[in-house]
This record gives sequence, C-alpha cells and structure tokens, in this order.
Amino acid sequence: MCYIGGKRDIKVKALETAEAAKHLEEKRQYEREMKKASAKLERVRLEQENVRQLELKQKQKEELRKKKEADLEARKRQREADRIEKEIKRQCTEKARKQQRVHVERLRIEKGVIEKGNKGCRDKNAVRSIKLPI
Repeated sequence: MCYIGGKRDIKVKALETAEAAKHLEEKRQYEREMKKASAKLERVRLEQENVRQLELKQKQKEELRKKKEADLEARKRQREADRIEKEIKRQCTEKARKQQRVHVERLRIEKGVIEKGNKGCRDKNAVRSIKLPI
C-alpha cells in the first residue's frame, strides 16, 4: 500500500510543481507587460516634455526677435528725434547769428550816419526803420 500512496504523493508533488511553474510564468509575463506599459508611458511623457521644451524655445526666440525689433525701432526713433533737435538747434543758432549781423549792420549804419553829420537821421527810430538786405 505504501507503493500506491507513494505514487499519489509523486503525482501531487508534480501537480504542485507544475502549478507553481505556471504561476511563476504568469507572474513573469505580467511583469513583462507592466514593464512594457511603463516604458511606453515613459516614452510618451518624454515626448510631451520634448514638445513642451521645443515650444518654450520657440516662444523665447520669438520674444527675443520682438525685443530686438522694438530696440531697433526705439533707436530709429531716437536718431530721428536727435536729428530734429540738432536741426532746431542749428536753425536757432543761425537765427541768432543773423540777428547779430543785422544788429551790427544797423550799428554800423547808425555810426556812419552820425559821422557824416546827417542831422535828419540822428533819430534812432529812423535808423531802425532802414531795411537791411537779409
């Protein structure tokens, strides 16, 4: 009887071993699938991160380009304002020189009239009314 019982023990052990092997294989298969899914999710995450980084770079480039354009425009406006200011200053200086010339010419004429002894033109208002070529 021992012999029959011994066969039974061997069969039970073989079945248990086969079930354990099957269970271990299923566990390994499940781990492989989980690893694949995890790798796929990681690839998707990295791809999204790369897209986000690329968009950020593009945005920074665009902002830099706009800033350069704005700086260029500001310099252009400043140059134009400086040119206008310089022109106004030049005109003002020219006007002052012209007034000085006219004043000196009037003094010269007045002095000349007084030296000649023209008594009718001794009046300063009469001298001022003399039209000078401009």
